[in-house]
Amino acid sequence: MGAEMKTIASFHGSEQRYGSLRVIASICTFLGGLLLVLGPLLLAITLYVAVSAASPPPPIGPRGFGPPQASSAPFITGVGATLSLLWSFGSLLGGLQLLAAGALIRLMIQLEENTRATAQLLDRVRSRLDPHEEGTGSIFIA
Repeated sequence: MGAEMKTIASFHGSEQRYGSLRVIASICTFLGGLLLVLGPLLLAITLYVAVSAASPPPPIGPRGFGPPQASSAPFITGVGATLSLLWSFGSLLGGLQLLAAGALIRLMIQLEENTRATAQLLDRVRSRLDPHEEGTGSIFIA
């Protein structure tokens, strides 16, 4: 082992790293949770409006002769209900994606922290195994 070993970064401090990523993960988690709460509420309101508009009330009073008056209210209600359903499903899927993104960011941060801790432990093991060699210093630097 005459060749010098290259220096590798390891975990030597106890400070938390990646503060901005932690904030982004928290924001993603918060927004995802908010969308997962608002999505079902919007879905419930949409279904209520769609069901109540599906059966119009009977006309009040006597009907006159001639064709019944055409109304665009059912069409507008149907388009509004369809758009609202799409919006609620979109908010549910967006909420799930944001929750997954926040969890993935936190997972990557923990993976990096565990990798640094493993490097530190390997550094300790190496220094105990080769205590008498000349120039045996830490091969890991934070």
